[in-house]
Amino acid sequence: MEFGDDDDFGMVDADDDFGAVGAEDEDDGFGTVAGSNSNAEGVEDMDISGGNATGGQGVGSLSEGELEEKKIQLQSLLQALDSSKTAADAINFVGGHIGPNSKYILATLGEALPKVKAQDETKLAVYRGVLELLESNQTEEVANLKRQTVDILEGQSKWEDAAQILESIDVKSRIKTDISEEATAHFTKVASLYLRSGKVAQAAQAINQASPFLPKPSPVGYRDVWASLYAHKHEFQKASYTNLTLVQTCDAGDATPKSALQYLHEAALCAALTPAGPHRLRLLRTICKDERLDSLPFSKLIQEMYKERMIGQHQKTLLRKYLGPHHLTPTRTETASPLERAVIEHNLLSARNIYNNISFEELGLLLGLSPDDAETTAAKMILENRMEGYLDQVKKILYFQEGDEMVALSESIQACCAKVSAVVDCITEAHPTIL
Repeated sequence: MEFGDDDDFGMVDADDDFGAVGAEDEDDGFGTVAGSNSNAEGVEDMDISGGNATGGQGVGSLSEGELEEKKIQLQSLLQALDSSKTAADAINFVGGHIGPNSKYILATLGEALPKVKAQDETKLAVYRGVLELLESNQTEEVANLKRQTVDILEGQSKWEDAAQILESIDVKSRIKTDISEEATAHFTKVASLYLRSGKVAQAAQAINQASPFLPKPSPVGYRDVWASLYAHKHEFQKASYTNLTLVQTCDAGDATPKSALQYLHEAALCAALTPAGPHRLRLLRTICKDERLDSLPFSKLIQEMYKERMIGQHQKTLLRKYLGPHHLTPTRTETASPLERAVIEHNLLSARNIYNNISFEELGLLLGLSPDDAETTAAKMILENRMEGYLDQVKKILYFQEGDEMVALSESIQACCAKVSAVVDCITEAHPTIL
């Protein structure tokens, strides 16, 4: 897929960092952005002498032989995991060795526990118990345990829990350079997990944290999350464009989280939901040029939209089958679902191919709206430069193209304004102190 010279869609470049979601986006209908997790300063060797899980004191530094013995003991406890009781035994063992030997014990836990043939819930109990003991410690061994916990939670589709645990890893404290693929990948993963749980505001907050570390060009995974985030925020024009750039990335042979056809599928859906007008038409044109469009089950509908043909109820029902909840659910500021709005605006724009003018009453019948709502929709599209025409509110008629009378009136107004401006210039020249 290639974009034409004029196919900028009014959008950012593919390599752009997509901008940060500022404070003005917090109240966008998706809820309030939750406060970020506090990241306490990491303790490098976790040399903690406080009490353990059973109330005793941590043991002192052990010899190499003693450490090997403790490793075998921990591995034996883990191999015996089959209930909450044995999980508690493993947690207590780790808690009893918080101190100079923590790094070795935790590394052993991180190496052995994933290999144990036990139920995920039992393993999860061990991970949660140990992480609760360690609280805000930010060593690599603790971070590794958190990532293993996230893997289990992902397998159980507990996206929000996984996102919160992953987000608690303080990657910033270990990043020594301004540009870091590790930090970008970390925050991208957190944002992706929040999106899968439907937490749009938290996802935006997480992906914005990647901005200071972002390499150029923007990583594919980062752009993939932004494409999804735009769709969740109902910024469908940006979502469609970003998905089209990812189609190009796939075609270039770069590794991507999804296939080119999957990105084309999402680009087409978002283009269909984009507010009707010139930008939407360019998106649809680019999509219809791609031969792979025929592989999509709703390809004929997309082609009908590109040709500006009227969309009926059965076609709208077909499209609805392929849309997700985030496509369909109105925000607090929206009075109709994005699909309803998109079809109404599309049909309004398509009506210009049939009528030169139409009364508000007939337009309402055509769109399934009241005459007043039909007038409001038309006025909005004209004011936003998404449709050419004008409203005669006395006769209650929408004119899709400016007639000779309107052209003559516009020219007369322009001429009058020019003459007034000339008079003002003459007065200013003759009497500079007046103005």
